[in-house]
Amino acid sequence: MTLWTRFGISVGIVMGTLGTTNAWADFESIDAWAKDAAADIVKEAANRNANAIFLDTLKADPALEGSSGSRLTTALEKALKTTNLTLSRQNYQFKIQGLILRGESAETKQVGAEVMLRFVDREDVELGRKNRFIFGESATHALLNTNISTPPGTDDRTRNAKLKENKPEVKVEGTKIRTTASSPYAVEIRIKKEGAYAPRGVEVGRESGRPFVEIHRDEVYAIRLYNDSDIEAAVHVTVDGLSVFEFSTIKEQPMYWIVPPKSHYDVLGWKITEELTDEFKSVEFPKSAAADKKLSHDEKIGVINTLFHASWEDDTKRPADEKGTKASGRGDRIIDKAEVVDRYIGAQRDSISIRYERQLPTP
Repeated sequence: MTLWTRFGISVGIVMGTLGTTNAWADFESIDAWAKDAAADIVKEAANRNANAIFLDTLKADPALEGSSGSRLTTALEKALKTTNLTLSRQNYQFKIQGLILRGESAETKQVGAEVMLRFVDREDVELGRKNRFIFGESATHALLNTNISTPPGTDDRTRNAKLKENKPEVKVEGTKIRTTASSPYAVEIRIKKEGAYAPRGVEVGRESGRPFVEIHRDEVYAIRLYNDSDIEAAVHVTVDGLSVFEFSTIKEQPMYWIVPPKSHYDVLGWKITEELTDEFKSVEFPKSAAADKKLSHDEKIGVINTLFHASWEDDTKRPADEKGTKASGRGDRIIDKAEVVDRYIGAQRDSISIRYERQLPTP
């Protein structure tokens, strides 16, 4: 685990937890989906005597206003590299396309991210398709880019109903974005100018009801995480569908930022090492972080997503309300020291997503 210290304030990032929690297992559901999807692709390839495929970037349903395809494409590519198939953009026998939808299990009525994979030949003729769900609250909120409050005491049925209703919960307080007025968690986008960061104003879409903060091309920005609660918070942050630790060279890739109670913390960019960070910078897509991962252009890229959980170091002090268990590119590399910490991660309490690109980019 990593304890990040800046200006005398101890803030951590968590690479693992002291105990198994639902929050942690939620993200493992993405890897489980990737493993099963890779098996589907291997079977399809065997049926067609194919040994080389092209994995196209999965895309989110436009209604989701999100960029979760980047995350799922990266996970699926990793799983496919463990198979005997060759991944190629030129010499392939068929390609994989995918669409991420909001779906509901016919059996359990549980809402999740439904991923439709299409097998397409070189002439773009569909050969077949396979649908699979990704469940787990944190994974679902991250992939669907929600704005939903699930405070302590929210039962599973209510949590699922909120996902199904898909009504954005947004309360703008100056330049801070919350889900509700009573939520202790907030996010603020801050723009760097002449070496200092200042907050940028927020709009709420008339039709979508979702928050928007405009970040102009070549602007460097930071994501300020507010924790006004009396309990330490663990926050999972993605930009354009990619974890802010996606490029980390730390041995075990972290997943959460730890923010002490009654404080805030600025996530300055893509964390590289315990001492170095590449600043967030709004750039044209070919220079973006998603393009660095060899992902193709997603018209809905340009979303910052934050998931807030309570966290604690000593399980004997578990919070009483917890149950048991543009595209953005990489700017300058800066000094941003940190260390590793162990934490238990509780149930998700808030999901705040912010779109930062008004016009769709040109690929």
